[in-house]
Amino acid sequence: MKKYSAVQQQIIKNVQKLNHLDRKNWQVDNPYYECVQKSIYGCLHFISDEFGSAFCYDGKNGYIMTCAHCVIENEDEDKDDNINHSFEDQPNQNSVVSPQKKRGRPKKIQEPQQQTKPKQIFHLIFANGEDVECKLVKYNKKLDIAILKIIKRGTDISEKIYPQIEIFQEGELKKFEELICIGQPAYHDMESVRSQKTNYPPFYISKGYFEGYTLDPIYGVQEKGLGPLKHSCWTYWGHSGSPIINLQGKVIGIHNSWNEINGMRHGVSIHAIREFQKLHPHLFSFQNDKKDL
Repeated sequence: MKKYSAVQQQIIKNVQKLNHLDRKNWQVDNPYYECVQKSIYGCLHFISDEFGSAFCYDGKNGYIMTCAHCVIENEDEDKDDNINHSFEDQPNQNSVVSPQKKRGRPKKIQEPQQQTKPKQIFHLIFANGEDVECKLVKYNKKLDIAILKIIKRGTDISEKIYPQIEIFQEGELKKFEELICIGQPAYHDMESVRSQKTNYPPFYISKGYFEGYTLDPIYGVQEKGLGPLKHSCWTYWGHSGSPIINLQGKVIGIHNSWNEINGMRHGVSIHAIREFQKLHPHLFSFQNDKKDL
């Protein structure tokens, strides 16, 4: 496995020390206890970038879901609206066409341009303390969904089914339905002028409610960068990619943004996840197999 920096090594130690069977570390009480017990071990957070969240939805095949903006650093790429990408089908943008000049001036010419390719390999850690190396296999920026696949693990186990959280496959949410969000707040205060630690524990659990959807329940408010799902679970920098879970222990959304004006938290909706699933059914074969049983 990768050699980690001192900060990253401390993150791993913090996770491994945390006893998730201790109720005090969960900051929740009944009826949330069973929900957390079902879901927390399927949660991950990024080691590579020191904060950021994700969850495993297919433990058999090692598939992990997070937000596209957590793994795609260059916000200016993919402006052509060809929004479904994998490493094998990234658009070729090695050249740029300069604007056409008028009245007999030179026509369009090709000019070289350096392109920043999306990062391909990420290191994450499960709530049970196991660190894994993952490869980005598919992302959709408009839905703000990305899929990673585990390619290496920190143990010597050759075959293993990872802990997972089931995705809410059918039905609709009820207004003010109780939810939890399990994510990784940043270890450093991102809103202070001074450099200081936040002291948030790994895999922070917050409670809240389903507050409805934006007018577009799949794509949200794109011009403002707000996801379609609205919820009231507390979140902080680093929570992007964290699963939003109902009391049955199923993922109903993914936190990805908040409204700076009214403080409302937003996320990728279950409708957006289902849309992504329709586009890439081969990445959800394990869920489909369970559905057919």
